[in-house]
Amino acid sequence: MKTKITSLLLAVVMLFACVPFVALPSDAAPTLYWPVPGHTNLSQGWHDGNAIDINDGSISGAPVIAAIGGTVKGIYLCTQNHQNYGDCGGFGTGLIILGDDNRLYQYAHMQGGSIPAHVYYGARVNAGQMIGRVGNTGYSTGPHLHFAIANSTTNAWQQGINPLNESYIYTSGPVDGGGQVIKPTLSWSDLRCEPDSSNTFVYAKITPSISGTWGDCGITMWDLDGNVVASKTEHANGGNYLEMWYNITTEIGVVLNSATKYTYQFHVVFNGETYYSPMYSFSTLKKPDACDGVNSCPGKKFVDMPAAGTWSHDSIDYVVGQGLFGGVGNSLFAPQTTMSRAMLVTVLHRFAGAPEAAASTFSDVERGSWYAAAVDWASENGIVNGVGGNKFNPTGTVTREQIASILCRYAEKLGKSTANRDSLASFADTSAITNWAYSSVQWAVAAGIISGVKSGSAYYVNPTAGASRAEVATMLVRFINSIS
Repeated sequence: MKTKITSLLLAVVMLFACVPFVALPSDAAPTLYWPVPGHTNLSQGWHDGNAIDINDGSISGAPVIAAIGGTVKGIYLCTQNHQNYGDCGGFGTGLIILGDDNRLYQYAHMQGGSIPAHVYYGARVNAGQMIGRVGNTGYSTGPHLHFAIANSTTNAWQQGINPLNESYIYTSGPVDGGGQVIKPTLSWSDLRCEPDSSNTFVYAKITPSISGTWGDCGITMWDLDGNVVASKTEHANGGNYLEMWYNITTEIGVVLNSATKYTYQFHVVFNGETYYSPMYSFSTLKKPDACDGVNSCPGKKFVDMPAAGTWSHDSIDYVVGQGLFGGVGNSLFAPQTTMSRAMLVTVLHRFAGAPEAAASTFSDVERGSWYAAAVDWASENGIVNGVGGNKFNPTGTVTREQIASILCRYAEKLGKSTANRDSLASFADTSAITNWAYSSVQWAVAAGIISGVKSGSAYYVNPTAGASRAEVATMLVRFINSIS
């Protein structure tokens, strides 16, 4: 059924392969929408140039739109790919639409099951309305859209006109019935940022609201003075979604300064348009003094010290080196042991320089205990409020939302702004956050102190869960960096 491409059409194909689509002069009355937005290369001609096949190698699944408004006069359904001649019928999945100009328009070889339910025999479709997706059903040698126009109201297969001799509106995405381009929305989710003292790893998942074609993607990073310190652009290899991740040092070659705040932003080209993520920020960890990762680590005296290169090593080294954390006896740091409320306020008290304060009124704080002075200081300065009933509950596990609240109050006591609050929409368990802690958790997420815990494909705040000594050490270093 397919014949040799004429030399004229071949010349047009070569032209389309090198430059953006340009409408050719035409005497046709209507101006049509190009049926596959964002894809203009041609692969073949059919019926001696009276139809075109649109395919640029990345077209599979791309949306097909009605070139002109009209009425569906033929609908063909096929859910298989072509195996041999005649399978599913040569036309495959497709439509024949009687246009408002009394010409018949063919859209063939579309994806099986891609024709929307509201596009049926006799239905009215508007110019620019999505009517299916590019596939390879019927007599097809690969994914493409076969597009033809016939000067007839009854026979779409009669000798028609060359579709290239028409005027087109070219868009980079689907358009609505009024001719307005429908721009997709891109969702930026599963965001992760894992900094250490001189590097960071960042990740994002990008999901568009409609199918289309990915272009380039990348990241840009700035220091506090607005200078670009890292950037990378590469071709995006995405399908229904795109995953982007960068290790700033090993992939981009930029060594970041310790204890320094940076801002970064992802970008991606989709359907010919460039989209930017929100601006994100993080602070690298303070580099422990004279730590070589082995012999000179402050934490080397602990037999259970996490190995150099693990996520908590630098943080534990720092808090131990600064005298904020000690061991638990028997040469153990106990990185996985859950932190108590008394332990947390003691660490903060040490960070503050261990100032004296009036005795607190908590009935369960034993005078002369190892933690009493810290509780007195935290209570006097409004950093802790207790758990009700005039009790502090010193041996109780400190929860993640309590840590957020205590650190937020301490930052305010230090005169630091806590106005920046982040949306918690990316976390799956925000309903579990206690009302009094919600705002503090938002601040802790915005400050990069809490980054969430991944389980499956979702991230969780785990607000009422306890935090290990290793986790608290990491949160504390992030807190110190955020107020530096």
